[in-house]
Amino acid sequence: GNSGTLTLSGHTGSILRWESSVDNFATITTIANTTTTQSFSNLTVTTKYRAVVQNGTCTAANSTAATITVTKGTTPGAVTADAAVCSGNNSGTLTLSGHTGSILRWESSIDNFVTIITIANTTTTQNYSNLTQTTKYRAVVQNGTCTAANSTTATITVTNGTTPGAVTTDATVCSGGNSGTLTLSGHTGSILRWESSVDNFTTIITIANTTTTQNYSNLTVITKYRAVVQNGTCTAANSTAATITVTNGGTPGQFYVAPNPNYGQFWIRYYNQVNEQLTLTVYDLKGSKVYQQKLLSSLPCSGTRVDIDLRHVQAGMYLAELRGADGRRLGVKRIIVFHR
Repeated sequence: GNSGTLTLSGHTGSILRWESSVDNFATITTIANTTTTQSFSNLTVTTKYRAVVQNGTCTAANSTAATITVTKGTTPGAVTADAAVCSGNNSGTLTLSGHTGSILRWESSIDNFVTIITIANTTTTQNYSNLTQTTKYRAVVQNGTCTAANSTTATITVTNGTTPGAVTTDATVCSGGNSGTLTLSGHTGSILRWESSVDNFTTIITIANTTTTQNYSNLTVITKYRAVVQNGTCTAANSTAATITVTNGGTPGQFYVAPNPNYGQFWIRYYNQVNEQLTLTVYDLKGSKVYQQKLLSSLPCSGTRVDIDLRHVQAGMYLAELRGADGRRLGVKRIIVFHR
């Protein structure tokens, strides 16, 4: 893609022809042209041109030659390497290679080169630091008089810092017979693992779990749980912890009645988990219901006490039955009621 016109001047005599050569006239191409101008176009290699002039019967002579230097098209090369970094605290160096020509400048952009920031740098390396947005970089290269071209781009992907989130919910449970599920929320990044500790993370137990939920069961001491989260290449961070407070007390499932026998007034105590819905029903020996009450535990492990008044029933033997919210029978006690 080139063209131009050469002109002979300062000569005396007639132009016999023009000649061209790609090897300094070791090999000559004769051009039938006796005018003072010679055109060229679409040359692919460096080429020299000259005119052959003769004045009268004098010996013909060659003019000085004009050289059309042909440069190969620009090869812009490639910028390496892409990188993923954490917002704010980052740095690195990009390198241009595989190019042919001179580096005119570097350019960067945060919107895929819709908007371009020009960087005055004609070397093969370009530094970046403390980026807060994903940014692309490229070099602009030109070989000789050929059209300038853009190199391939390198993308520095910027990730916001890790937000570790919070684990919920704290709970108070009875020693031994307990279970529950903790949940991590409000985090940004991937969960690397969970951790637990019985001494406020002075000693850490690593749990191979990368999901947002973590189960616990049969704890006998106060235990804290947390998740470890990392966003991209940013520093990993610990979530806030949830504390499972373990309280010693009666064994879940224990059911007591006192005094027994009694004169129609007595109490029952049942050891169960906090907020467990229970139903207490008293039957006579014929299976008829004489008393029923819904119960809800409020104190862990210390036992739920309920005072019962059956002075209105006949003297005799009764059965006190306790069932859970799901209908399972938790316990049955025989009760003997006397009349004064």
